[in-house]
Order: sequence, then C-alpha cells, then structure tokens
Amino acid sequence: MSRGTTIRAAAALAMLVALAATVTTQPVPIVKADPCGMVPPLRAGKSPEIERTGLKKTYVFYKNGIETFAIRPGFRGKLSEFGMLVPVPSTPSIKKIADKTFEHIDAAIDPPEIEVWVGPEYPMAEDAAGPTSAVGLGGGLAYRARVNVIKQEAVGMYTVVVLEAGSTEALKKWMDENGYRFPDGMEGTCEEYIGQGWQFVAVKAKVGAKPGVDAAPGKTRTDENLPEQAEWDGLGQGMAFRFKTPKLVVPMRLSTYNAGDTHNVVYLLSDQPMKIESIPPEFVVRQISGKELYLNLTQPLPLRLLGGTESNLTAAHIASVAHRRDPAPHNGIARELFCADLVAARQGNTTLEFEEREKDYLNISHELGLDGEEIDNLHSQAATLERAAESDAALVDLLDMTLTVIDGMFDRDVLRRDNLSFAAYEMPAARNSPADYVAPTRRGAGMTREGVRWVDDAQRKAALEVAIMLKGLPIGERKAEIAAAEQRGENIFVPPAGNLETPGMPSWIWALSAGGAALILLALLRWRKAKAAAMALGFGLLGASGGAHIEAAAPENMAVTKPEAAVEPEIAALIKDLSNRTKAEKAVEGLVKLGEKSVPGLLKEAFHGSDLVVQGWSIVALSRIGGKDIDAGLEALHRDSRRPALIRTWAAAGRLKVAPDRETVLKLAPLCAAHPALGKPLAKKLAALLGAESAEGVVALTLQHPTIAEHFGTIISGLSEPDLAKVMVSAKDMSVRLRAAQYLGDRPDAAQATLDVYAFTLDSDRAPWDGGPLYVPGIHWTKAEGEKLVTNLLLWGVWCERAGKSMEIQQITNNLNSIQLARIVGYDMNWNTGDMAAWLKIWGKAKGKAAVEEILKANKAESDKRYEGVLEGLK
Repeated sequence: MSRGTTIRAAAALAMLVALAATVTTQPVPIVKADPCGMVPPLRAGKSPEIERTGLKKTYVFYKNGIETFAIRPGFRGKLSEFGMLVPVPSTPSIKKIADKTFEHIDAAIDPPEIEVWVGPEYPMAEDAAGPTSAVGLGGGLAYRARVNVIKQEAVGMYTVVVLEAGSTEALKKWMDENGYRFPDGMEGTCEEYIGQGWQFVAVKAKVGAKPGVDAAPGKTRTDENLPEQAEWDGLGQGMAFRFKTPKLVVPMRLSTYNAGDTHNVVYLLSDQPMKIESIPPEFVVRQISGKELYLNLTQPLPLRLLGGTESNLTAAHIASVAHRRDPAPHNGIARELFCADLVAARQGNTTLEFEEREKDYLNISHELGLDGEEIDNLHSQAATLERAAESDAALVDLLDMTLTVIDGMFDRDVLRRDNLSFAAYEMPAARNSPADYVAPTRRGAGMTREGVRWVDDAQRKAALEVAIMLKGLPIGERKAEIAAAEQRGENIFVPPAGNLETPGMPSWIWALSAGGAALILLALLRWRKAKAAAMALGFGLLGASGGAHIEAAAPENMAVTKPEAAVEPEIAALIKDLSNRTKAEKAVEGLVKLGEKSVPGLLKEAFHGSDLVVQGWSIVALSRIGGKDIDAGLEALHRDSRRPALIRTWAAAGRLKVAPDRETVLKLAPLCAAHPALGKPLAKKLAALLGAESAEGVVALTLQHPTIAEHFGTIISGLSEPDLAKVMVSAKDMSVRLRAAQYLGDRPDAAQATLDVYAFTLDSDRAPWDGGPLYVPGIHWTKAEGEKLVTNLLLWGVWCERAGKSMEIQQITNNLNSIQLARIVGYDMNWNTGDMAAWLKIWGKAKGKAAVEEILKANKAESDKRYEGVLEGLK
C-alpha cells in the first residue's frame, strides 16, 4: 500500500455519504454495534498484467560529447513481466535517479514562492509555501549469432545488462533465455540499431525468475528480493544512462511499442536553446537560461507579497520567512543531477567515482531490503562530502547552458521512424513564462496569482557576478576559492539575505549590508591579492574534511572485537575485497560460507572501519550468517547515536534479517520511528513469516502496527478477494472486519466476492456476518450487481425476521437505505421501518411480482402470515 493510499473517487465518496446518513450518530461500539454500511475502498494495489502508466518524462543533458538521458517508467502488473530495452550508441554508465527528480527539475524552472503578509494586519492563515554516425559491422553467420555481454550490474530494484548483438534474432533469443523482455514488434527497429553498431541496455526487475547470465564477479543476484508473483502499481525506480556520442540523439524508437498515447515531456539541458527536429516548434513550451537556472538553484526562494506591495516589505518580514526560503528541499535533486553531468562533461568521463560510491550504497541497502525515498536520502547525505567539492566547482558551468522544455503528443510515426535529433531554436519571448506553461508535476496545485512576486534583485545580481568570476578560473582555483569561503563560514553562492535597500540609500552602503560579503569577495577575486593564501586554506579545508571519520565504540557491556584485534589472513583478504565493487558480493558469499569464523573480523570492520562501503557489506555478511551474538552486535551499532545515520539504518535492517520469528520482528517494529526506511523490509519479513497463517491475522497486522501499515501492500495484494470477504464477515475484531472491507473495495472482483459471501443459505443457523456489523464495500456497483446484492439482503432479511434477529434486520435496513445503491438499482428507500413486508412491497414495485415470489420461495415463507398481502397489486 503506497503512502498515497486513496479512495476510489466519486462513487466511494457517495457511498461514504450514504453510510453517514444511515448509521447512528452516536459513537460506534466494537461489539454488537450497528456501524454497518458501504465502506470506501482502501488501496493495496494489484493488477493482472504489465501496463505502462503515467506521463512519459525524459531528462536529457548534452555537452562536450557527453550525453545523459534519464527516465522513470510507470507500470502496473507483475514485476516478473516488466522489462525495458534501451538502445545506446556507446557503452553507458548507469545510475539510479531520485524518485522526485522531475518534480525538482520543474521547481528549478519555476521555484515555489513563499507567501508573506505585508499588510496592516497579519491574518490567521496557514504557514504555507507555494508550492554519431557509427560504422555498420559486416560479418558471417557466426558474427550474426553472437551476443556479447559488455557489463552487467545490480542497480537497486533492477538487474541491468549492456549487450552488443550480431542480429535481432540473437538478441531476442538471449533475452528470452535470460529472463529479459524483448519488445514485441520491434525486430526491424532493433536490426537498424545493430547495423549502426549501437548497444542495448536491457533491464528487468529483481524477482525470483530466471537467474541471469553470469555477471562480472559478484555483481548481480536476482533470486531473492521480490517474490516471482510480486505486483507493482505506480512509478518504478528511475534510471539515468550516460554515454559518449558526437551528436545529440534521444533513442525513443522502441518506446512506440508501448500501448497508450505518446504524450512526452522532454527536459533538455544543452549549450543552446533547441527544439526537436520533425516535432512542431510549438511543443517547445519553456526555455530557461543557464544564468536564471543557476540563480533558481542557489538563491533564496522568491516571495509572494500579500496585503501590500514591495514598499510595505521590511527586513522583519524577510527574516520571518528566512528559514523557509532554502531552495534545496524543492530543487536540490535537480542541482545534484545537473552538477554531476557538468562534472562528467568537464572531465570527459561517463563514470564518476562519487556516483559509483552512491550506487554501492544503493546495492548494500537493496541487499538488506531497504529502498525508497528515506534510504535514498541517507545515500545522498553519505555521498555529500565525496560529491560536494567536484559538484560545487562545476555548478557555475551551468551559466552557459539552456534548459528547454518540450511537451506534447509526439507523432508516433516520427518516433518510430528515427531517433530524436535536435536543432537550434529560440522560442518567442511572448509565450516563455510560467503563466503560459505549468509544469506537469505542479498542475492542479493551485498556483497563487494574488499579490506581488518579489525577489532580491540586488542580491541575485551580486551572486551572478560571483558565479561569472568563478567560472573564469581554472577548476582547481575554483575549488580553492569555494573552500576558502567555507573556511570563513560563508556560502560563496548565496550573498547574505534578509536586508533591504532603503529608498534613497547609496548603493555602497547596501554593499556593506546585504550583499557586502559577496561584493568584497568579488573584489578579492578580481584583484587576486590573496590567491596563494586562499588556495592554501582551501586545500587545507578539503584535506581535513575528506579524511574525517567518526569512530564510536560499542557500549561497554557489549563484547565486540577491538580495533587492534588480529584477523586471520583468509578473512582479512576477503574483507579487503569488500572495497572492490567487482568482487564485493563474491567476498560476502565467501565470508558467509566461513560462518562464525568470519564474525570477529566482520564485527571489527563494522564498528571500527573507515570505509562506509566496506562497513555496509560487512553488515550484509553478518545478517546472512545470523545468530544471537550478531544480533547483539548489530543492536549496539544501530543504537550508537554517534554513528552515521546510514550505518545505523543498515545495522537495524541487519537485525531484521537475523530475526528468526514473528515475535522478534514485531519487537523491532518501534525502530521504524527512528529509521523510517525499515518499514518496507519489516512488512516483507512479516509476510514471509506469516506463511499460511490466516488472512485475518494479516489484516490485523496493518491495524496493530500503524507506523508500518503503509508498507503492507505486498502482503495484502497476496490475499484473494474471497479471503478478504471472509475476514470482512467473520473476524473476531470488528476493526479488522472494517479494514478487510476497505481492502476488498479496491479489488476488481470485489462485487462478486461480496455477493458470494452474502449468498443465501436457508439451512444456516446464523447470518454470514453474525456477531458484528454488516459491511458492504463502497464500490461502483453496476445495476445487475446491485440487484443481486439487494436480493441477497432481502433474502437474509426475511430469514432474520422469521428467526427473531432484530439487530441483523436493522443492519440490513441500513444498507438498503444507501442512497447510491437505491439510485443505481432503482428502488425507493424506506426510513420509517425495518419491517421486511414493507421492503418486499418496495422491491416488488421496482422489480416485479416474480422477484418477491423468488425471495419468499427461497425462505419457504409463501404461507407465512407476516407476508400476506405483499404480492397484492404487483405485476
């Protein structure tokens, strides 16, 4: 169940209104109460087959022969059926992108505005923030039949392989044999790519399907992370591919095999404003200069002045919202993405070490069952020091770039015919504004147009002058100046904010207040008087931060290997291999095979090591070995608040892996408060341990552990509609019945399962829902389904009346008085009585005499005096 657990739109809302109208307004007791009625559905997510979903968004970067394109596929269905095939002109580097990448790109184009009241009285309101031409290769049959595996690796939830093929037939055969999905009908297109010497990136989800081809030593495991029948509904993990190419191209031809429309949004960051050839220029909807983009990423968010104008704005107003003006929470992911690509373009490399390190963190986390935004944030924090020096120095290279947004329904024939190519194009200024185009991720957000937009122009001007001066320096000197500013406690990219130039105040006085530090820095940069000293300070700072490592001992009562303890040579060699990303997983396997013999060395590394990657793989190995001593060691590690948050989360996840039974896992549930990333693996672990236990127990867990309830979607999706329907009518805990009804309401066969569970049986000694409320999923019932439901309710109504079950009759009456159900089926409601004879009369008037005769006959009540006269006047 995703965090965006939802109610199925209007029908569910109408059913909820009906329920509110029919249920007593008093607090609802748990036992023998009358909270029955239509229950709005609760999303747990399940779909029958793979289906592409969501808007197709692509980020593209091109500079100095280095291209990156990033996508985040949306799909629903079985993960074992998911696959992508992406053609590339040369061997790419591959990385995961953050889930909110495209939202942050949109916020880099148009940053959200912070509302501030500048009128005479401050109103009571919310504290709101606005939101290459390649040479074709010839060859004989042997060449045509070959497929070369260039590289293969695990990237989060995916297994990724880069292939070079001699023919489409060979490519398709290899993919089929190794569990990858070849796109139907794309044989001809792939043959063209092969003829041009292109390679292919094949992607599949990590599920218990076919084991893929042997990878580079220890790089991939595809068995264990997700069950073979695992379901997915929503956006998958985003990925970026970076490669060398003498010409900017975007290979979208294979995307045309997907069903659905061809609505695409392309974000292109390049040296000049551009458009896509063969796509109408009107599809270019925004173009942002590199200077504007730089300022949007680095300067405080703009203000939206309400209740007045700029003349009413004071320094106190600015100070009151200063803590909310940091752009990083809104577009910081975009800044990191742009900077990494600029570093790659400057270095001429597709692979960056700090990106590979972050990928190492990702793979360690995935082995421990951790994924999602929470753990991604920890990866990013851990990589910040490694990334910062290079990224900050490259940021000013953005000044010469342009970000172009191309949005529209691309012609399918154009997409199918050739790769997307680009040409220089500058859009008309008259339609290049936020008023003319609202980004896809911000549509419907209710963008504020009242009031006056305000930015500190003087501050932005000073910041831009600093950036221009930095850009004129060699990369080494840039790093030195940035580091020297940090040494002085300054942010070189952001002049101090929060002061205003009073009308008539000389600009030189302003230079000593709001922008003083930046302008003084400008002077230093221009005159270069203290360059040597600044560089010395800068490199000294970088050296100090780069070597920083926090070592915290375990609690005194915890027996953990001491840092000076000797480790056997065999163990030491394998631990050393943990730092080599091509050998790490094989080394883990070797250490696990050695069992308890490895434990002292692994604990020593986990506690006292200086490399996060080696510490992480040590925790993975310990979690696979298991045992009480290891659990105690990992507990000491995750409880040590002096440790990096990533290490502590890995240690807690390791404890979860070691946990032998349900009771132990449940004791770990409180850890989710401090380590939110644990929620999903904890839910999966419970699912595995529950095994054949009742569906009632599974649903109960979602209520017993609300802090992790949002992660139970996979477990709930494994329950059938009949299972949920049974829980809805028979669970001992009434709140479990309600939750089951909610989950059932989100299933495609909810109506049939409900009809089946409420099917009438004359010989029964109790109603199906005996001992609790009569719940009906608040779905959009068809007329035919609704008629069957009402018939079942009336059948049980007559049975309950003859058995003297007044509580059950009231419950039936409440459901029959559902406004939505009555409208769909076509009968009058009856608020005045629970008398079944009156309800049979109403039903006969709506559906005819035969419908009532069927109900009486099924109950053998044709001669029951209570129903004399019911059939009179019916046709």
